[in-house]
Amino acid sequence: MELEIDKIVIFKNHIEENQAEDKGIDVMVELNDNQKYLSTFFSYRLVNKKIDNSKKYLWRSNMILSFDYQLDTIKWIVNDMLDTGDFYLAFEKLK
Repeated sequence: MELEIDKIVIFKNHIEENQAEDKGIDVMVELNDNQKYLSTFFSYRLVNKKIDNSKKYLWRSNMILSFDYQLDTIKWIVNDMLDTGDFYLAFEKLK
């Protein structure tokens, strides 16, 4: 069976829309095999902000750097990662 996205849930945790790209967001993906996976998306703006605040590096397991947090962008990223096999490296399987 070819794996496809069944559902994407974006957790913005009470973040105002105009501040969303200043915070990381968690994204849960459910595939058509009923398995669920979680990763955190960071915007380029957030990374630049953290680095500008004298941080020498930025590290986070299961982190994906994204141009924006629009659902279409996230779907494109997830589909691309499924196609290339990177999905399982960037997303953690939920039990």
